[in-house]
Amino acid sequence: MRHYLLLLLALLSGWPLPWSAAAAAEKTGLSPFGATYQLKTGNMLFGEVRVELTLSPTGRYRYQSLTIPVGLAAVLRSDQVTEQSSGRIGQCGITPEHYLYQHQKASQPRQTELTFDWVAGRVTNHSRGSHWSMRVPPGTQDKFSQQLELMLRINEGCSSPLQFPVADGGRLKQYRFERGGETWTETPTGRFRTIRLTRSKDRKSSRATLWLAPALGYLPVRIEKRDGSGKVVMELSSFSRDPENSPERP
Repeated sequence: MRHYLLLLLALLSGWPLPWSAAAAAEKTGLSPFGATYQLKTGNMLFGEVRVELTLSPTGRYRYQSLTIPVGLAAVLRSDQVTEQSSGRIGQCGITPEHYLYQHQKASQPRQTELTFDWVAGRVTNHSRGSHWSMRVPPGTQDKFSQQLELMLRINEGCSSPLQFPVADGGRLKQYRFERGGETWTETPTGRFRTIRLTRSKDRKSSRATLWLAPALGYLPVRIEKRDGSGKVVMELSSFSRDPENSPERP
């Protein structure tokens, strides 16, 4: 079960001028929200992911998720995975400043932090047994902020393929998104018109497919990840435009 919780990370991966949260929403379509997803493998529901985006009047963002086991998985394990990205939204897009990953478990808890220094053009990693620093070009994302950058670029009408660098696993990887057709996608919270994208890293064969809903600001409503163990699916089960309240069905 730990293996499936860890797969969530693979499902979710210029210096800008700040503007207000309201202006950011108006210009980019990105606005605060709260959402809940179901994690499944085959017909088995094994996890729940709670995602929240908050924006400040000064142009700052905080994007965070909490993954917990549910059903039989909750009986067998008590793992929790927290992921958080914070930084600024500007006219050039998302600029992450801090990334945090925590895997809380009974034995060997894991924590990783990335700190971006855009004046020096570097990102520094701090984690147990691993410390590194590397140069990064403007526009580099962390593994979680890349989802927000994707939503912004799709909303702006950027042509396919989309590609940008991501600080991932101690090196710079190129995340590439190929746009497919439009379709209707069924989720536990309803039916959405969606845009289908496939994601690859460093031009390797794509193993992830995303369905983004224009009605929700191009939020992914379904994500599929395939590997040697099979297919893991993440589906939207509730959504709210007010993250201060619990997500509700639209």
